[in-house]
Amino acid sequence: MGRKPKEPSEFYGVWGRMREEFLKREHPAIYRHLMKSGELMEYLDGYQQAYSKRAAALDAELSKERGLTDDLMERDTLRWILLAGQIHLEVLRRLEAEIQR
Repeated sequence: MGRKPKEPSEFYGVWGRMREEFLKREHPAIYRHLMKSGELMEYLDGYQQAYSKRAAALDAELSKERGLTDDLMERDTLRWILLAGQIHLEVLRRLEAEIQR
């Protein structure tokens, strides 16, 4: 039996998939054009790479601002876990808003 070809979204991380879903929902003509022209995978890969770097930089910035340090991890592990989770959600929320413009 032959295998079903992978959908483009199976190749990307969270940022590429987020952009793909946004285009499908809000700009279907652009999505179809990228798909038909064969440019969709390269386009989504660009988003994935750019936003992975952006997420890492924003995470580092927020971690520094909010005092998420190795020292805090050793002194108060539960506080560190809570703060790390809050920062992760903030990064996700901010970048999701950017991707959906």
